[in-house]
Amino acid sequence: MAIYCNRPQSASATIPASLLHSAFGKFIDDCENHMPTAEDNKLVLELSTVMSNFYADEGTRAQRIHSLFAEHGIHLMRTKIEDTKFETDGDISYKNFRLAIVEIKNDLGYTGAEASAQAILYYLESTRKQAPKMQESVLPCLLIVMFGSSHVVHSLQS
Repeated sequence: MAIYCNRPQSASATIPASLLHSAFGKFIDDCENHMPTAEDNKLVLELSTVMSNFYADEGTRAQRIHSLFAEHGIHLMRTKIEDTKFETDGDISYKNFRLAIVEIKNDLGYTGAEASAQAILYYLESTRKQAPKMQESVLPCLLIVMFGSSHVVHSLQS
């Protein structure tokens, strides 16, 4: 499976991910129609503060992000990807299907690894055994890349 990330330009997806799987369509719909609650606003403010802080290392940043999400009922688990040496910085899984993969870096360029490419690799490796057996599914997954004071969300399907 190839994941081009719109490079080269001719490889840009012609069909939006929201049309390829209902999970992505629901996510887009929820983003456009959700009325934020006081709890949502509190999480965003706290996340903004946590992400803007300086940390001595990536592990400390990841630990603080995990703690913050857990305080709001979102439990990210660091998991090892079967038959690899890879371990996610956090993910949300259901029956060994990763629904979201989080990759955390202290800052952009802080290490030799590119965070988005690393998250994509984790997705590919985590679906390597499942994809051939589940050809009727696109195995949807949100990739969340967090670094410094920023974060990026990608959606993937096989």
